Amino acid sequence: MNEPANAASQQPSRRQLHKFSSGGKMWFHVLRGKQGLAIDNVILRLTGFSLMTWQFTTSAGVPYKDTLLLTTKGAKTGKRRTNGLPYFEVDGEYLVIGSNGGGALNPGWSANVRANPEVLLRIKRKKVPAIGRVTTGEERAKFYERISAINPALPRYQESASKFGREVPLVVFTPIKK
Repeated sequence: MNEPANAASQQPSRRQLHKFSSGGKMWFHVLRGKQGLAIDNVILRLTGFSLMTWQFTTSAGVPYKDTLLLTTKGAKTGKRRTNGLPYFEVDGEYLVIGSNGGGALNPGWSANVRANPEVLLRIKRKKVPAIGRVTTGEERAKFYERISAINPALPRYQESASKFGREVPLVVFTPIKK
C-alpha cells in the first residue's frame, strides 16, 4: 500500500501527530521540531542515547527503546540525511517502523531507502554499513506480527495510518559484512 494521491491534503498537523505519539502528554516534551531533532542527533551520536525517544516512550508509559542513527542519501536531492529512529534487532538485522506518527504520509527517510538502499547506521556509537529494504507481502506480515507482540504502538500507528490508506513501512537493514 502506497500513499494515496491526496495524502498531503489529509495529513494531520504536526501538533496533532505529536499529541497522538506522546499519548496526549505534550507538556513533557522539551526537545521539539528541527532544532530538537538536531540536538538529539548530536547527543545520540556521542552517547548512543536518544532524548527524543526517551521523551516519547516515557510519556507513552513504555520502556525506552534503543535508537539508531540512520544516514541515507536523499531520494530527490542526493544530500545526506540523518534521522534517529528506535529499532528492533531481529535475527542479526535491524527493523525500523516508519510510523510518522500514524499520519497520512510515509516518513521521508523511507523514500530515501527505497531510492538508495545503501545506508550507514550508527548503533550504540558504532558505524554499521547496511542495505535497507521496505518489507512487503508475507515478509511484512511476519515482521508485523512479531513486532506487534512486543510493541503495542505498532497496531495503533497502523490503525491511524490506515484511515489515510497508508501501510506503515517496516524497514529492515541488513549489515554489510566486510
